[in-house]
Order: sequence, then C-alpha cells, then structure tokens
Amino acid sequence: LAVAVVTMGNVGASVLRAATAASSNGTTYLIATAGGQLFLLTTAAILLTLGESSITVWLAAYAGAVTIPALVAWVLLRADPEPKVRLAYSGLWRIRRAGITVLPATAASMVMLRSDRLLLPFLGSFEQAGWYLVVATLTELIAWPATSWVDAHVSTWRRQHEAATLNRLRPLMVLAGYGAAAAVAVIAAGWLLLVPIFGEEFAPSLPLLAPLAVAAALYGVSRGAVGLALATGNLRAPLWTDIPAMAIAVTIYLLLIPTLGAMGAAWGSLIGYSAAAVAAIALALRRTPDPATAATANTHINLVS
Repeated sequence: LAVAVVTMGNVGASVLRAATAASSNGTTYLIATAGGQLFLLTTAAILLTLGESSITVWLAAYAGAVTIPALVAWVLLRADPEPKVRLAYSGLWRIRRAGITVLPATAASMVMLRSDRLLLPFLGSFEQAGWYLVVATLTELIAWPATSWVDAHVSTWRRQHEAATLNRLRPLMVLAGYGAAAAVAVIAAGWLLLVPIFGEEFAPSLPLLAPLAVAAALYGVSRGAVGLALATGNLRAPLWTDIPAMAIAVTIYLLLIPTLGAMGAAWGSLIGYSAAAVAAIALALRRTPDPATAATANTHINLVS
C-alpha cells in the first residue's frame, strides 16, 4: 500500500508541476512542494533518532511526503474562489498524442528519481536510508530553481526556434553555471549545518553531500537540454534520455547498495543523472529542420521534468 501511495504521489507531483507551468501559479506549487520536503526532512530525522527499523513505517513516511504537495495544493486552490487563469486548448488531440508519446519517459524519470529511496531500506539499512533521505532532500533544492526556470522558458525557446534565433548553448551554459555554484553552496551548507542540527549520528552522512549535489546539478542541466530538444521539435528526446538513464541508475543501485549502502545509491544517482545529461545535451544540440513540430513542446515538457 505504501509503495502504491508513493507511486500515486509522484504522479500527482508531475501533474502539479504541469498545472503550475500552464497556469503560472508558482506560489501554490512552491508552498505545496516545500511542505512535502520539510515533512520528509523532519520525519527522516525523527525516525533515525528513534532507531525505527520497520520498513512499513519508513515507506509510510516517504509516502506522506510525496502526497502532501498535492493535498496542500488542492486546499490552497479550493480556497481561491476566482481562478486567475482560464485555459482554452486548441488542437487537443495533438496534445494528447504528445502526452502519450512521453508517458514512458515520465515513468522512467520517476523510477530514476525515487527508486533509490525505496531500495535502500531493503538492500541496505534503515540507518543509511535515514542519512540518505536527509541529504537527498537537501540537495534536491539545487534542482528546483533549474527546473522551474526551464518550465518558464520552453515556450520562449520554441518561439525563438521558429524565428531561427535560438542560441542552444546559452541556456545550457546558464544551467551549468548555476548548478556548479548551487552545488558548492549546498555542500558547504551541509557540512556546516547537518551535524549541529541533527546530531553527531548524522556525521557519516556528510560524504553523501558531494555526489548527490553534483547529481542534482546535472539533473537540472538534463531538464534544460530536454526542454530545448522538445522546443525544437524532438518529441522523442525524453524517451532517448530518461529510459536509458533509468536503466543505468537502477542497475547501479542494485549492484552497489548491498555493499556500499547509501554511498552506492549516491553513486547510482550521479552516474544515472550524468548519463541523462550527456544524452539530453546531444539531442538538444542536434539540428532539427521542422520548427512547426515544436508548437506542442511547452504543453508537455513538465511531464518529464
């Protein structure tokens, strides 16, 4: 049941991000997502401190964290009597077809992003799972601004592509520069704050900061590259990016977690996200001669982010 709730929660998170980009209501998304991350961070620290060893309890805690954003967003939107944006879609069949095309990539992206948390308690230990959840929650903050920036710029990239004025390298360089700076800042903040806040039992989690921070930065670059590929009409870019990256990441999780624990999961994330970034950049920089196909890109970019 907990695994099913985790899956549905991640689907809800994808829908929430897509709706946020479509409606430009970023405040609701920010509040809802921050609530889920805060719940996960707090709960993981409490369970680790208490020495909780029940897999059901850990999965229930994670399930709560991924479902909270959708619930908070629903409450906030219900409290708003006047929707700020009313959408009228044309060519709905094209949007549906594009959504079906990227559906496998959406599933692969969710597996790549979340299977490490689910596998660690089974293949490693609850203590290592607690360390990993806290550090991964912290380093995920690196990817938030990057993916939000991509969401906001896909339609602009599409228009620039149609006008033959799109500079594909510039967004990638912006994301790479931001990711490097954010990774350094988060690593430094983690080394300074994790042990004072959560106690000496979290000291073994500090080596996880570097690989997970770099992985999060690379994930942001990969989302930007996928957005560029979609904006230029390559609607299959998510399939060629996220499915192979998922296979690589999960394989490494299964091989390394039993022997290296949380560090094995961190290396799996780093290598998997690196593969996604390399593949996505190659697709983004490949020239596509059909600007008209890019018209649907900004509608479904959020499904694979």
